[in-house]
Amino acid sequence: MLQSSALEVSLPCFFELLLSGLEVHLGDIGLSFVTLRESEDSEGLLKRFQTQMQRSGILRELRNRRFFRSKGEQSRLEKQRSIRRLRRRRTK
Repeated sequence: MLQSSALEVSLPCFFELLLSGLEVHLGDIGLSFVTLRESEDSEGLLKRFQTQMQRSGILRELRNRRFFRSKGEQSRLEKQRSIRRLRRRRTK
């Protein structure tokens, strides 16, 4: 039986550790983690992890940083998003 302790893992390794009862950290500095609760199944643990990842914005940040964007390009994209958002609000 494995002891419950903090362990740094990458996202693919997370699925292997779901049933092990370990506290799982994601990232180099433990950006996001979930701890297996008593009488909790793996589906509940995975659901909590996914919602925590969504709320923290880690995956969005990774997608944004995948390729370098200059400040001008970033501001142009933000302006386009803002215009799209305003158009959607007007149509509702």
